[in-house]
Amino acid sequence: MFDIGKNVSAATIIKKAQELKVDAVGLSALMTTTMAEMELVLKKLKAAGVRTFTMVGGAVVSQEYADRIGADLYAKDAMEAVAKIKVLLKN
Repeated sequence: MFDIGKNVSAATIIKKAQELKVDAVGLSALMTTTMAEMELVLKKLKAAGVRTFTMVGGAVVSQEYADRIGADLYAKDAMEAVAKIKVLLKN
C-alpha cells in the first residue's frame, strides 16, 4: 500500500499508479467541494490507459455517487476499504 498524501493532483496520481503498477487506486473526500475532483481523476486514469480498480469513499461520498462517477468500488470508511481490497486481491 502506498499513501501519496492529500490534495494530490490527478497527474501525480496517474504517474504514481503507472510507476508502481498498482492493483487499485483509492480516493477519499471529506468535503463536498473535493468530490468533483474524484470524477476528474477517474476520467483521467481511464484516458491515460491506467487499468486498475478504483475505490472511492469518505464522509460525504455514497454508493450512489461512486456508481455515478464510474468507480469500481465504494467504501464507507477505511476499515471497509481495506476489507474490500483484501477480497479483491485474493480473487
